[in-house]
Amino acid sequence: MLLLDPRAGSGRFAGPLRQLGVPVREQRLNSGDAAFAGMGPEGPVAVGVEIKTAAEAAGAVADGRFVSNQLPHMREDFDMLWMLVHGRLARDEAGGMRVGGWKTGRQPSTCRRLPDGRRRGNHA
Repeated sequence: MLLLDPRAGSGRFAGPLRQLGVPVREQRLNSGDAAFAGMGPEGPVAVGVEIKTAAEAAGAVADGRFVSNQLPHMREDFDMLWMLVHGRLARDEAGGMRVGGWKTGRQPSTCRRLPDGRRRGNHA
C-alpha cells in the first residue's frame, strides 16, 4: 500500500497510480509526499518519498530548504528516504543546471555552483 499525501502536488499522482494498479491510500503525512513499507536487509523499513519537479528540487537544494527543514523531519519519520525528481533537466552554457520553462513559456531557472562551493540560483 502506498500512502500519498493529498496536499500540494503529490495528490495529483493518486489517479494515475491507481490506473496502473498501485494500491493507494490518500493520507496526510507528517513529512514527505508518499510512504510505503519496504523490506531492508535487516527486515521491514518505513520508506519516505519526497516528490519534486526539477525546478522545485533545484530551488529547495539551492536555498537550503530541503536540508534544513524537510530532510530532518523525514529522517525522524522514516528509515529510508528517497527524492523523486520529475521534469526536464539540462546544462546551461556555463555548466549550471537549467530547469523548467520549456512547455510553460516561463523563464527557465538555473542553479550554479559558486567558487566557494555554495549554490546560487534564480528560480522562475
